[in-house]
Amino acid sequence: MSGGQRPGRDMQRLLFDSRWFGDHGIGRFAKEVYSRLSGFTPAKLTGLPWQPADAVRTSWQLRRQRPDFYFTPGYNAPLRHPCPFALTVHDLNHVATPGQSTVLKRLYYNAILKPAIHKAAESAAAASTPKASTRAGGKEHR
Repeated sequence: MSGGQRPGRDMQRLLFDSRWFGDHGIGRFAKEVYSRLSGFTPAKLTGLPWQPADAVRTSWQLRRQRPDFYFTPGYNAPLRHPCPFALTVHDLNHVATPGQSTVLKRLYYNAILKPAIHKAAESAAAASTPKASTRAGGKEHR
């Protein structure tokens, strides 16, 4: 398959956000999950997934790539949801822990992440407590 052609009816374009790969918590999780999934290929995404503009940039790039499904092992959700997707919320310390939370982090959570959790085809909360998971959107998968 070349040049942006869509796969045939019997093939699905399953994309994985491999920008998270690394020697850190989400990076190790991303590599482990990717190694166990079949049929996924790395999405052609630019920028860093934790940058403030990533939700807009990822949405635009996914719209151009037209996947059937997108999985991000992190908390970076596409803004306009151009395809079915899944995301992972590892913890909520960035919004729930005094000293870790900022106005911008809470804004991102309330305006982008929380609505995305409710629109996602699947979301996983790797939170340490059910209460934290419930605040993430109520879908707890351990």
